[in-house]
Amino acid sequence: MLVTYIYDGSFQGLLTCIYEYYYSDKKAQDIKSERNYEKTLLSEEIFIKSSEEKSLKVEKAIENKISKEVLKDIYTVFLSEEAGFEMLILEYVKLGFKIGVKLRHYLHNPVVLEVSKCVKRVINEVHRLCGFVRFTSLL
Repeated sequence: MLVTYIYDGSFQGLLTCIYEYYYSDKKAQDIKSERNYEKTLLSEEIFIKSSEEKSLKVEKAIENKISKEVLKDIYTVFLSEEAGFEMLILEYVKLGFKIGVKLRHYLHNPVVLEVSKCVKRVINEVHRLCGFVRFTSLL
């Protein structure tokens, strides 16, 4: 049976899901926030409660075993709220724990490439919005 982790929609909740993925017997095939989740007959849903302790452990593990830049990339992808970003982040973290510090340079990997593209899209959107705000303040 397919397992879906459902979290509260916070970054801390997503990191808690990643923690549960590594330390639980039931591995998620999908991760959804409560507001984006639609119940299906084929999946078992597991509600993951946000835990500051567990999310901090995941943050520290990412910082120590991969890099702070990767953690920033993960947060940026989280802010994008693009479809399927939760599983993209999980795959990116899993790959990061295997590869380590050089993860951001593995652009030949589809997961790393998609994260890189997503980060670029978010940064470009921020830049456009800052320009718009600057323009409207001149009027």
